Amino acid sequence: MSTVLTDEKFGFDIQANDMLQLFSQQSGWDNKYRQIIVLAKQLNGLPDLFKTDEHLIDGCESATWLVTREIQGHWHFYADSEARIVKGLLALVLAAFNGKSSQQIQDFDIHHYFATLGLTKQLSPSRSNGLVAVVEAIKTLTC
Repeated sequence: MSTVLTDEKFGFDIQANDMLQLFSQQSGWDNKYRQIIVLAKQLNGLPDLFKTDEHLIDGCESATWLVTREIQGHWHFYADSEARIVKGLLALVLAAFNGKSSQQIQDFDIHHYFATLGLTKQLSPSRSNGLVAVVEAIKTLTC
């Protein structure tokens, strides 16, 4: 069993602007949904050691975990979920927040980001609530 957290490429190599460009090239919700599933497969996930109640995000329909580390004034996030679609959505969130300072995280307009990606009107209420719960947890932990 691995006990090492591995930095994600989302937020470091792949940032929010990259996601916006990628999703602007997808026509229709079906293609965007498929892209979210592809992103899920690229997310490192978490070793089981970190899948505990301490890291569980309240408000998500599927079990979703978030681990945070602040390194030299920049935040590193590690996340996983039992649901593939949620893992893909986590990749989008990490692309926006990973490697950023607390101020950059607080200033980032996540609602505009999700709307521009074309997610706002397509996600079910439970998925939207879960996504909001993850973002709120990140903003609370980093303020």
